[in-house]
Amino acid sequence: MGQINKNPQWVDFDRLAGDDSPSAREKLRRVDIAAPPYHTNTPKQGQARDLVYVPFSGDRPEYLRILYDCLMASRYHSAFNNGVYFERVHWDISRLQRLHEHADWVLLFDRTLDKTLFETPSLTDVRLIDYYPNLPGGYRMAISSQRTNAVAWQLSQVLYQFFTPKEMDAQQVAAEMLKTLSQFAGGLLLKTLGGGSLAQELLGLYATYRFLIAEGEYVPEADKLIPLDDYQGWFGRRTQRGRRADLLVLRTPAPGVLRLVAVESKWYKDSIGGGFVADEFGDNAQMRTAVETLRSLFDPTQERLDKDYWQKTLLSLLDIQSNAWDDFRQRFGRGDWTLEVDGIVYVHQYAAQDTGALSASNMVLSREVAKHLHFPDDQKFFCLGPDAQRLRIKGRVEIVQQFLVDGY
Repeated sequence: MGQINKNPQWVDFDRLAGDDSPSAREKLRRVDIAAPPYHTNTPKQGQARDLVYVPFSGDRPEYLRILYDCLMASRYHSAFNNGVYFERVHWDISRLQRLHEHADWVLLFDRTLDKTLFETPSLTDVRLIDYYPNLPGGYRMAISSQRTNAVAWQLSQVLYQFFTPKEMDAQQVAAEMLKTLSQFAGGLLLKTLGGGSLAQELLGLYATYRFLIAEGEYVPEADKLIPLDDYQGWFGRRTQRGRRADLLVLRTPAPGVLRLVAVESKWYKDSIGGGFVADEFGDNAQMRTAVETLRSLFDPTQERLDKDYWQKTLLSLLDIQSNAWDDFRQRFGRGDWTLEVDGIVYVHQYAAQDTGALSASNMVLSREVAKHLHFPDDQKFFCLGPDAQRLRIKGRVEIVQQFLVDGY
């Protein structure tokens, strides 16, 4: 379905197209003609909504895409008009609801798919498990389910392996884990259905999430958290040992400053030593490789042939709604911003109950971490300086306390 419609951005485009200045040519050079459209409004029962164009800077549209669609529209008029052909999509929420009643898992694959579709009040008891907004060709994919009890059951069985009923209500904790992890690590949740070590690793990831909040390293209302499992391509081909972190925290600690903190999560029974520290922070080690890669890809001061691509990739992640991020996005569009990177490793030794001994071990191994960092040269990779605590070892008592934050 579609119709010819006057586009409010046409005048701006006409003015830009007639401007032969270097700044105007630079704006046209930066646009992405393959940019997919997106929806502006949350869908409501029985209503349609219009598609508009993905901005490349602030609220500016993709002008070349508009021109392309104008040429398409001219074929319907047999003359070139100042109009844009656009789609008007009708989302039938009741049909999507019925589909979930007949299928355990529903996959939607579309260029115009919007995450807010699943926030519709009339779409009851349906949980968005995973969402991929940047697939090749501008496609998006959503995985949703009305029957997530299988995932919750699997998580509870894993909890029973490590904790007793006296320590926590495994079913209640599993339900909270499902609710929390589906917000940023839905793909990993699906993989837990196969059981095995991945389900155990998910406990470490959830514990890390809890400690990040408790220790102020991640503020849900102000920061963004993404699983780097969804962005493996950033780090090239992985070796058997792995060369990337698990999570990435994005925050703006000061105006015009973007801080990327790579976070690694470990779920261990046995204690760790100097060899572990070297594998994380030594030359070509996991955490060092992660922070060096982040700096290499996103540093706004460097010159690389694919710089525009990586800057757009970074901008696509900054969809946090707050005044601080609105200011940063404006600075980002002007190129008036700086990048900071750092890394933290959480080790959850679930069998260790001597909190004092763990704390002493953490202090000793933190000094080992410092031996692998060379300031001031490493300041660009570890922005928080030589005194930051980058290795954090947690024992059973602390882990249980974090799992019981909501009273379970």
